[in-house]
Amino acid sequence: MSLDDDDAREPTKPFALRVTELAPKSADLHWRGSAKWDLVEGKWPSEPNYANATPEAIYDLHVGDYTRYGDVLPLLGEADDEYVVFHHGDEVSIAFDAAGAPPLAEGMVRTFLLDSSGWAKDMDPNTFEPTTVAPPPLPRDVRLPLRRRRSLSQR
Repeated sequence: MSLDDDDAREPTKPFALRVTELAPKSADLHWRGSAKWDLVEGKWPSEPNYANATPEAIYDLHVGDYTRYGDVLPLLGEADDEYVVFHHGDEVSIAFDAAGAPPLAEGMVRTFLLDSSGWAKDMDPNTFEPTTVAPPPLPRDVRLPLRRRRSLSQR
């Protein structure tokens, strides 16, 4: 299977797949800087260049509370309503202990995928409360009409 951003394609020939889950051993939230956007081979669309970051925040920031810098590992345990709230330029560095991964069989390659659950909020005027961090979304198992969700999320 080939994965490219949000594009998954079926393999052209059969292959062996072995999945091993690794728990994170550390997670640190810190300032990294905003990635500058570069043209790839001089063509559009441009792409963020991770290696070329500016120390300034280059976009407007949502007003509200963000997660403090430092250890955020306790917030990453499961998909729930506890989030690492960060803005552009922040980075969460996560380390995994690969000692639990089995050795590779001959001819195999190792690929790492991060399974994450979260949400992103932009400042589009059509977004609910576009200039503030709050309110966060309700847990995924809550199904309420929008009017009721708004009143609950503002408590």
